[in-house]
Amino acid sequence: MSALCRWFGLTLAATSVITTNAAAIVVPLAQGADTTLVVQVKNPTPNDISRAYFETLQPTSWVWSGYLVEALNSPLCSVGYGNMYFPLNTVQLSVGPISAHSSVSCSIHIHRSDSSLYALGLGFQKANPPSGATLSDPGWLVGPLADLSIVTHQVKPIPLRGERVGVVEVSVTNHGPLSVQHGDFGYCQDTYNAPFVLDNEVPNGCGAAYFGPFCFSTGGPSVQFGVGALTPGQSKSCTLRVTANDPLTAPIGFPLFLVGDLQSSSGEYPADPDFGNDMAELVLSPRAPEPVPLGSVQWFLFSGLVFLARRRVPAPHRLE
Repeated sequence: MSALCRWFGLTLAATSVITTNAAAIVVPLAQGADTTLVVQVKNPTPNDISRAYFETLQPTSWVWSGYLVEALNSPLCSVGYGNMYFPLNTVQLSVGPISAHSSVSCSIHIHRSDSSLYALGLGFQKANPPSGATLSDPGWLVGPLADLSIVTHQVKPIPLRGERVGVVEVSVTNHGPLSVQHGDFGYCQDTYNAPFVLDNEVPNGCGAAYFGPFCFSTGGPSVQFGVGALTPGQSKSCTLRVTANDPLTAPIGFPLFLVGDLQSSSGEYPADPDFGNDMAELVLSPRAPEPVPLGSVQWFLFSGLVFLARRRVPAPHRLE
C-alpha cells in the first residue's frame, strides 16, 4: 500500500480495472493528460439546501502542484480552499443550491502536468456548516496507478512438533500496467512482536528491501525484504527461513505487508488502490511424527513371536 493512499485514508473504487473496491473514482492518467470526473450531490431532505460543502486535506505541495482541478459547471459547483482542518490547508468542493429531494451533477476537470510524478488522492468529508447533502463519490484517485499482490505458503522441510525452524515462500506479482523498480514487503514490531525471526540464509533467499516499512510508534524494529523489479504481469518468488521463538506445538503466524512507495521505471510514484491483496499471513505449522507403516508393525510383531517361540523350544537331549 502506498504512503499516499495511507495518508488520505481512502477506500478506493470500481471505476478502474485496477481495483475492485467501491465508494470512489479511480482513473489512470498519464503525464500531460486530462480527464473529467462526474459526481452527484444529493439532497434527500424535504428542504432546499443553499450550499453544501465537502473538504479534504490538501495533498503535499509536490503532489498538488502537478495537477489543476476545476469545476466545469461553476458557480453551481466550485473547487477552492476551505478551513475545516485549520491551520492545515484543505481543498473544498461546494455545491448549490440544491432543491429538496433532488440532486446536482458536478463535472470536475483534472489536468496532470508533464512533470507530475505522483498520483493525486482526495478523500472528501462533509464540512461546516453541515447539511443533509451527500456526495456520491467522496474519494478521487487520479494519475499513475499500480497493483501489486503478495501471497505466502510454507514449503519443505516441514518441522516436527517441538522443533522451531521451517521455510516459507513469498510471491509478489505485478498486476498493473507499469514496471516497478522495487517489490518490497515486511512488518513492524513496535506494538506486537512476531512469534518468529526471519532470515534469508536459504536457497533462493529473498533480497534486501529498498524501502522498508515505516513504523510509527518507535521506528522499529522492522523486518523487511524484497524481490526487486517487476514488469507488468511478472511474478517473483523467494524463500525465508522462519525460526520460531519457542518450540512449535501449533501453527503460528504474523501479517506480512507490501511496504514502501512504489516507483516505476519511468521515475513516477504510482498509487496502489487495491488494498485487499497487499497483505498475506506468514504461517509456520509443525507436522506430527510420521506413523510407522503397517507392514513394518506386522514384521516387528512376527519377528518377536519367532524370537519368543525359539526361546520356548527345549534343548535336544540323548535318550538312555
